[in-house]
Amino acid sequence: MKQDFIEYLELCIREKKLSHAFLVETNMQEELLNNIYNFLISENLVAKLKIENNTDIAVIEQENNIIDKEKILNIQNKFLTMSFNNTLKVYFIKSAEKMNLSASNKLLKFLEEPNDNIIGILFTSDINMILPTIRSRCEIFNTQKTNINDHEIQEITDNLKKQVNNYRYDIMLYMRTYKTIEKEKLSKALESLINQIDEIQLDDKYNRMLEINKAILWLNSSVNIELVLAKIAKALGR
Repeated sequence: MKQDFIEYLELCIREKKLSHAFLVETNMQEELLNNIYNFLISENLVAKLKIENNTDIAVIEQENNIIDKEKILNIQNKFLTMSFNNTLKVYFIKSAEKMNLSASNKLLKFLEEPNDNIIGILFTSDINMILPTIRSRCEIFNTQKTNINDHEIQEITDNLKKQVNNYRYDIMLYMRTYKTIEKEKLSKALESLINQIDEIQLDDKYNRMLEINKAILWLNSSVNIELVLAKIAKALGR
């Protein structure tokens, strides 16, 4: 799942739809941060320096189990007072749920006045501990794994194949029945569907698989479920 977020970042950059802030729920914060950083360097989006020496990067961590307002002010002072080149300025906040109220409010003001070159990536182990006002201004991505029944996933996959192969059925109408499904279940079913693509009676299967892959990435982000279902229907429609 950690790779999915990086793939989603890549998709956002390629389509020039990069959000100014991401909130990522994960239990692998350090590993994910390093993977994101390596990706940013590989794409020449930040300077090729060690993270601790990189003026394009800021990493905020808790101190004495708290992230205070001064740490957020340090980000603002670092990025808003420097001249911008062709690189992004990216700040990471580890254990963002540790921000006290003053820090959260200071970050909120920062998020309300976004700069196109500044990207924030907030990590948390519990998204419910983040202020709703901050959550609403971030694109949310969940990398936590949940227990999913393989039989249930295969049943969803089989139903999708059946509906696609039924020429008389409106696939968009059918996809709307998944409006309340757990996103990870639908994501797993779509992954299974890709592996069984030869059993589907559709042309141009390669490009359809690419579109389904985009839908999977969207499912792991905060993209509206109705938009995701519309993309799936388009990928599977005739």
